[in-house]
Amino acid sequence: MIKIKKITSVFLLILATAIVLCGCSAKGGFSVNKKTVCTVGGSYKVTMDEYKYFFYTHMQDLSISGDDDFSSGEGFEKVKGYTESSLKRKTVIMTLVDKYGIELTDEDRVKINDYVESQIEEQGGEDAYRDWLLDNRLTGDIFRSQVELTFFYDVYLRDLLSTGIDNIVVMTPDAIYEDVKNNFYRYSQIFLRLDPGENSLDLEADIKEAYEKLESGVSFEKVAEEYSEWNISAEKGTYAAKGEKDMLLEETVLSLESGKYSEVVASTEGYHIFLRMDIDDGYVRENLELFEDQSFARRYLEYISAESEKLAVEYTDYYNSKVDYYALTCREEL
Repeated sequence: MIKIKKITSVFLLILATAIVLCGCSAKGGFSVNKKTVCTVGGSYKVTMDEYKYFFYTHMQDLSISGDDDFSSGEGFEKVKGYTESSLKRKTVIMTLVDKYGIELTDEDRVKINDYVESQIEEQGGEDAYRDWLLDNRLTGDIFRSQVELTFFYDVYLRDLLSTGIDNIVVMTPDAIYEDVKNNFYRYSQIFLRLDPGENSLDLEADIKEAYEKLESGVSFEKVAEEYSEWNISAEKGTYAAKGEKDMLLEETVLSLESGKYSEVVASTEGYHIFLRMDIDDGYVRENLELFEDQSFARRYLEYISAESEKLAVEYTDYYNSKVDYYALTCREEL
């Protein structure tokens, strides 16, 4: 019997969720709660708005993975733990920004304003944008500051840290090569995309048929050629840094021996059969430049994670007396 596992994202990428509260106004905001609910690392004060955004985002992510009770007990504490981890990582990032005196320029702020305006337009106007913020438990300030953090990384921290400053991330050819050898994996897949409105039963039948052909001895490449919609050659595969991909995708691939394929795996995008492949030493050595960004991002996040573990989160009397599941998940501000 073919087991179908579900791919879901259990932990959000740091750069996608970490935010910076800058206090600037933003279109589409609604009533806010700036009361401090906790302090991270003894100095960074977290507002109710910020905490609520992280908590709700992680709760939604975990609910997709099958967990469904976060109102109290173990479920609530699980989301709280993920929320604390994101806040600690964000604090480490902002410590680097402060340490190196990084500030946004007027040109940066113009680009940020343009991006916010484009999001308002994409949502269909001010009212729709406000609804989008509310649906995601965001305020206009928090969304804007989330975009700012992307600028800090893409425009400044990436270039600064890649120089090897303070040995946070060493980007020599030997360092990149060793990182790929020890912390990357290579895989291929047979992928059937589930388009909106498409009958998933038909697609499930096709992926099961592909799996049965693999079981009968047909090569992975031939089955992929017949069924797969993946835009990468099944024969060549692709490389990923550990921690870069969806958790279940990564766990599935890393659980395989090289040359072995997985059972059918279901995701929100469709159906997958993964094949783990050997890392090609010669290819890596000849194409180190192709791995620079992935290697930097992996080691940067590794540093952020290690530093964040040194930080403690202390909750305020306001949190202990006023904050509960409903306050952290309600669409409108209480």
